[in-house]
Amino acid sequence: LYNLLEKACRAIGIQEGPVTGDFIVRDEIPFIIEVSTHLHSIHQSSLRTDGINLPLIKWFAHCAGYGDDRLELIDSIPKGFSGLATCWTETTGRVESMGGINSILNIPEIKDIDLRCAIGSKVEGSDIDPQCLALIWGVSESRVLLDRALDEATGMLRVGIKSV
Repeated sequence: LYNLLEKACRAIGIQEGPVTGDFIVRDEIPFIIEVSTHLHSIHQSSLRTDGINLPLIKWFAHCAGYGDDRLELIDSIPKGFSGLATCWTETTGRVESMGGINSILNIPEIKDIDLRCAIGSKVEGSDIDPQCLALIWGVSESRVLLDRALDEATGMLRVGIKSV
């Protein structure tokens, strides 16, 4: 099923990141009925890396800071969980300030933050359609520690938005 899901993702342009595939099996043949990314949830930390195949190992390696050039060292990659947290706003306006980024990156389990806005940029969030401000990636040998670190990190991001 993992290989089928990987082929489906590549066919629709998903190259990396957490995804879910829904399958049905009929006459012992699997059929994909849905493939979806998981950038909409508060936390995604369900990827356990021991005993799974290359697409998920590559995702964990990416979150852990390993490049594709180091995948031959796959046995040395620590076993554990990779996770994603997202930060959203329901405000429309212009970004005036951003803070907490260095503190977030000092959390041992947090490996990267992808800011989806910059000072001076316009954000257009609403209660019906919030806008993503940041993606925060982490890894840990403990899912509990990873979830705590992602909670802490999302609480540390400060984005000042002035209505226009």
